[in-house]
Amino acid sequence: MTPSKLTGKLTVLLVASVIGLGLGGCEKPPVKTNGTGTPHPTPRGTIRVLLSKTPTGSASLAGSVGVRIVANGKLVRPGRSIRSIRRSGGAWIVGNSSLRANRLVVETIDSQPNKHVGFSGKTYHGKLVLTPRGPNAFIVVNHVNLDDYLAGVLAKELFGSWHVEAYRGLAVAARTFAYYNMMHSGSSGYYDLEDGVKSQVYGGIMGETTKSRQAVNSTRGWVLTANYRGKDRIFMPQYSSCCGGHVNAAIVLRDAPPIKPLQGGQADQHCTASSKYRWAPVRISKSELFRLLCGNHSQVRALGGLRTIQVAQKLAHGRAVWVNLIGVNGKTVRLRAEKIRLAMIFSSTPRYKKLYSMNCQIVDTGSGFEFRNGRGYGHGVGMCQYGLQGKALAGWRAEQIIGFYYPGAKIVKLY
Repeated sequence: MTPSKLTGKLTVLLVASVIGLGLGGCEKPPVKTNGTGTPHPTPRGTIRVLLSKTPTGSASLAGSVGVRIVANGKLVRPGRSIRSIRRSGGAWIVGNSSLRANRLVVETIDSQPNKHVGFSGKTYHGKLVLTPRGPNAFIVVNHVNLDDYLAGVLAKELFGSWHVEAYRGLAVAARTFAYYNMMHSGSSGYYDLEDGVKSQVYGGIMGETTKSRQAVNSTRGWVLTANYRGKDRIFMPQYSSCCGGHVNAAIVLRDAPPIKPLQGGQADQHCTASSKYRWAPVRISKSELFRLLCGNHSQVRALGGLRTIQVAQKLAHGRAVWVNLIGVNGKTVRLRAEKIRLAMIFSSTPRYKKLYSMNCQIVDTGSGFEFRNGRGYGHGVGMCQYGLQGKALAGWRAEQIIGFYYPGAKIVKLY
């Protein structure tokens, strides 16, 4: 295996028009464009991270230092004494004042030392943008420098004791993933990524460590590209906890472009340290699985109930890509196998969350289904985090690790 080679020149980057998926295999909303088919632009160097999982009625600003509050571009008042912001009846309640504005911005004052903004018990670089969602709620988005963001991601995605080369390898993948999404903004146009497992786990300033900052700085500006239709383009380099022995192709999650870094198939023997490298069978009744799938996929309701599941397409190492759901009425619905896992792990039943991956055998037991010979944790596409650590401990450098998980990719210095 030959490690990827660095280039010192800036490559012209064109983004492939494909819909991306978040890191748990969870499908992102459709790409928002400017009406011409090109991605909605995001200022270079700044990424917008959604911090509020659902619209909220109030935001605690405790922990903010050296900030001010701006409404529609006009200064409202210094923010040092403001501990919270609420929204009620279409108005913003800032301290004891009520005002109307399209959005509020809580931003740092450059002249203040150790400046940062606080929200919900965490502190962040950059600024917070509060955008209404109805008369009584709003979303909170952190606008932050890309490398500051990454420093708050790496230590949340990897264990603190892990090797610095593992951190460096993930820094390049995570930066590329982030930049790809910056160029394909979320369907709302207000944010690029979320701060949890559906995108990349982000802890803000409190999530940073010396090692995470070192990894970001030592790979500054490095992103991954691959040749697609004659052009070098940024692609989405996904990653997950443990591949279970084989890297999955991106087709298990999405209609990915036919580029080598997303084809998968690599045998990976460096992730055996994961407790989820192999796992026990998981069982579910047919009626319960039908109920869960109906909640996420309305077309499944037409089956009237589940009679059986047939694997329609699988990878060379046996992982199901597409399955046919056969209904009690004889009708068939085709679904990506990964949708079964997502329906089960996001349910409220703890034992269903133990379907750690779809690298398993689907067995019809008559009254239900059993998922046997389970391997790995997560979607298994792209970089395997436990494999990343295993290779680093074996003496691999970050460039070599990247070359293994994304074969054919180039490391390009973007800035």
